[in-house]
Amino acid sequence: MPHTHSKAPAVDGAIQVLQLLARSSSSLTLSEIAEETGLAYSTTHRLIDSLLQHNMISLDPSTRKKYCMGATIFQLASTVFSRQDSISIFHPIAEILKNETYQSVYLNIEVGSRIVVIAKTESSMAKVSNVYIGTTFPVHDAAAGKAILSTRDEKYQREYLSHILPKGLDLNKRLNIKIEELKQAYRLGYAIAEGESENDLNFIAAPVLSQNNTAIAAISLGVNKTDFTKQNIRMLSAHLIQATRQLSSRLQ
Repeated sequence: MPHTHSKAPAVDGAIQVLQLLARSSSSLTLSEIAEETGLAYSTTHRLIDSLLQHNMISLDPSTRKKYCMGATIFQLASTVFSRQDSISIFHPIAEILKNETYQSVYLNIEVGSRIVVIAKTESSMAKVSNVYIGTTFPVHDAAAGKAILSTRDEKYQREYLSHILPKGLDLNKRLNIKIEELKQAYRLGYAIAEGESENDLNFIAAPVLSQNNTAIAAISLGVNKTDFTKQNIRMLSAHLIQATRQLSSRLQ
């Protein structure tokens, strides 16, 4: 096929960078981005500066030397998904779940290495939350992210987590602990995360599955830490799993 010259090379380059970061399970350095995209280092540097200015990408707060998807991307993703059928189907199911559990209910999707809240139904009985539409969390730390990861095969989980977890002599030990946590989440049908948010909230989440059993989203509940007992988690999880099954079946 004849080579087609781009009419907007800067735009094409920026899209390459964004697509790479969206696919990556971890944040990347400038050199890694240049190498993976095949762009010149100087070109990559200019593109990153521009994308940073528009909050399309951001510096990874844990390293300050690597780049990840930015807030604007997540806001755009939330806007797009808010127009999809999944949102309109989610809200009546979330209303029932809210009334059964007296907790605020969130719909979450995976975008790159982050979990993005794309819809919520807030309970007047629940503690006020600082989690809004467009709020993001690391996939491996969030209850919704763990719920989604738990449905993937172990090879994927290990490769993903090995890039995310901080390096160190005890990496294999920490990796095995995370894998066991995901296995338990898969067996139970839900995952939990303590200290995921400020305001003394913990979260419990269950995956929303497509027709081929691929996790496409997760529904989560924000629960006051003082109410996060084993007995209460069992009660909440039963209602939560029922809600995710309803949403899964409606989306198929």
